[in-house]
Parts: sequence; structure tokens; C-alpha cells
Amino acid sequence: MFYVRPPSLNSTYKATSVNGHTRLYMSEAGHNFKFEMAMLINGIYKGEPLEGRVKVYMEFHYKHNRGRDIDSGLKITLDSLNEALYKDDNQIRELMIKIYEGEDEGVFEDKIIVKVAKIQRIGRLF
Repeated sequence: MFYVRPPSLNSTYKATSVNGHTRLYMSEAGHNFKFEMAMLINGIYKGEPLEGRVKVYMEFHYKHNRGRDIDSGLKITLDSLNEALYKDDNQIRELMIKIYEGEDEGVFEDKIIVKVAKIQRIGRLF
């Protein structure tokens, strides 16, 4: 469980124009979030990054109800787990995301809950 709030997608990545081409780069807020997550993970998880296919469960808890999109903190959070809990986010084959906002949903502090596990075999939902 991580008591941090990911930056919004708009504040995580910035755009610039180079020779008429738009390029995205990670903002200072994005780098700061990744650094903070790395420090938290290193304090909790002492194992090696998982290899092979993995599944990820995430809960985003936001103290303030602002009607966020469910994927607003997803990319930066998955990227921050690279090389710590798994080697690369291209290993993810299953992903479940939940979002909770505001006191009416029982949220009194910003936090992210992440669970990562190795997939033993691939199953089909449908």
C-alpha cells in the first residue's frame, strides 16, 4: 500500500515541438512520483522483479471527489513499478483497476493499493 497520489495525466507528460514534430516528455511531477514510488517499493519489497507473465490489481483512493477517469493515474503508476516488482510493464497480461473517491466511498486519505502476482497459466474470461 502506497500513501501517494499519482499526478494527473496532463501534469505527468508535457509536449514540445521539435522540427515541427510533437514530442512528449515526462514532467518534473512525473519524475518525482516515480522516485517516490521507487523509494517506497524499495522499503517494502526486497525480492527480485518478477519474470514472465504477471497480473496486477490496483486500487486508487482519492480523498477528494473530482470525478477522475479510472485510467488517469494508471500509466505513471505502472511505469513506476517497472524494474521493481516486474521487469517491464509489457509482462502484464491481466489488469484490474478500481477507483474510490471521497468520504462517501470511505476514502479519507490518498493512497494506492497494488498487488502483483505471477500468472501460472493463461485463462480466458469469455
